[in-house]
Amino acid sequence: MERIDPVRVSAARAVVDYVVPRVLEDGRFHPDESLWAETSGYQAQHAGTLAVAGKLLGDERCIAAARRIFDRMLHSRVEGLWSLDWWWDNPIADPPPTDWAEQNTRPDAQYTPTTLFNMGLYYRVTGDEDLVEPARDILGRMLERWDYDTDVGVGRHMTREFAGLAIWAWEDALPEYADRNNAVIKWVADTFVEVAPTDFPFVSAVRMTLLLAATGTEHMTTIRQGIDVLLAEPSRRFEPGGQDFRHNASTAAHANSRANMAVAIMMKTYDLVAGEDLYTATPLYAYLSEWIDSMRAPSGSFFEARDRATGKKFGQGSPAHYIPLWWILGARLP
Repeated sequence: MERIDPVRVSAARAVVDYVVPRVLEDGRFHPDESLWAETSGYQAQHAGTLAVAGKLLGDERCIAAARRIFDRMLHSRVEGLWSLDWWWDNPIADPPPTDWAEQNTRPDAQYTPTTLFNMGLYYRVTGDEDLVEPARDILGRMLERWDYDTDVGVGRHMTREFAGLAIWAWEDALPEYADRNNAVIKWVADTFVEVAPTDFPFVSAVRMTLLLAATGTEHMTTIRQGIDVLLAEPSRRFEPGGQDFRHNASTAAHANSRANMAVAIMMKTYDLVAGEDLYTATPLYAYLSEWIDSMRAPSGSFFEARDRATGKKFGQGSPAHYIPLWWILGARLP
């Protein structure tokens, strides 16, 4: 098992060729159309992934595009942190909440650490010391405002997980915060198997990323058990015996890259770390690989979703690009 898929590396380069010219000097990604509006979380994950992809592909354009995004984000904070930062200037299939403008005025407990984690990936790739002091300020404000050691007051799923990833990403530059990760890591390890079949696959993929980043192979048995119960849970599929995975309620009418690709990423990542072919030699992985290949757009990018009734493919927002790069390049972490 190779980290960079030699068969599909050309597809990764095609994604880069689509994305980089659309990250303009304003630090925004301007797709042709998308499923949902962009958010700070989407923009940051796009930028962090571009940085890692730039390292793996030897393409400095990716690093420069990522820096344009983070430069804008550093200057668009709310109370020194990040809001959801809803934004779009292209056709979107599903509009944001009616109170999106108000959401943009208040710091968010999930999108702040999501952004900080991905900025940390950029730092780990580039070693850009200009980011260390802003990160110190943001991390301090974040941990003072929200208590990520418990579920109280931090909101929805993936919030504590991204806080843990943010602390991990900056632990070399900001070691004074490293021990603030202990409770989150223990909680994820203790609940990984329980949560995996009950929440959408993208959540488990984020949780798996944290365990591997922060603890190496310590929890590989737990990760395998979690993947197994996820794959065995009928409610995570569209129909009994089907091979497409559900994302969330708002995507009930279409197969979504956030689900199918997340499962493929978990399967590949486990085998890559374990040095096995436990999952990647299965018919399910072969199906998901073919499904991902079928989602390539004529422009060279990928689509986010495929309508289950009509087969129409649509959505070319940030997730349409960074999620395939995670799979093809193993680009979730440096």
